[in-house]
Amino acid sequence: MDFLNYTICLIFIALSTAGSVIFNVQGNTIEYQGCFFINSILCCSIKKRHSTIHAINRLYEERNLDMKLIEIGIIHSLYKEAKDAPRQGRLSDKVSEIQIHKEYTSAMAGVEDLSHIIVLYWADRADRSMKETSRRRPTVTGIFATRSPARPNPIAFCVCKILEVNENMIRVTGLDALDGSPLLDIKVYSAGIDCYPEAGKK
Repeated sequence: MDFLNYTICLIFIALSTAGSVIFNVQGNTIEYQGCFFINSILCCSIKKRHSTIHAINRLYEERNLDMKLIEIGIIHSLYKEAKDAPRQGRLSDKVSEIQIHKEYTSAMAGVEDLSHIIVLYWADRADRSMKETSRRRPTVTGIFATRSPARPNPIAFCVCKILEVNENMIRVTGLDALDGSPLLDIKVYSAGIDCYPEAGKK
């Protein structure tokens, strides 16, 4: 849809939470921000022949999400192929090194004071076509109910123990990444927040 051909006037009332709506028309995209619940629409004037409902539906259907992942580092490990890696990182005491790219080293401030971190990395050699698996299971299971690295978006997750922080390098155990895996993010692990001892199957 070419939004320059339309004049859209949306007036929202009875907002249940405070917020704001900002529409920026740039070419054929609309950006918005704010937290709100729409209770009614007072006025909607659309140029040409499109109806109100049709125009609003098109806004949702044609939104173009610009989702970009940035490699913030690279992982060095002893695991060259998938068969070399443990089933779960915490099942091995092998040491891996996380190398943070120079432009992100300022984000490491305070990491040296932590005992454990959550490491998110991109399993770049995983099969992204997988939606189900029966590996190590008696029945076929959906990928979203497993921890398999083979999935549409192969974002891998490990809780690692920090052994040493030296400049832009972090030495850890508990990481199952293959050598050369792109690092996506590091977060602090908090046992009080992240640990659910009662978790399991119903």
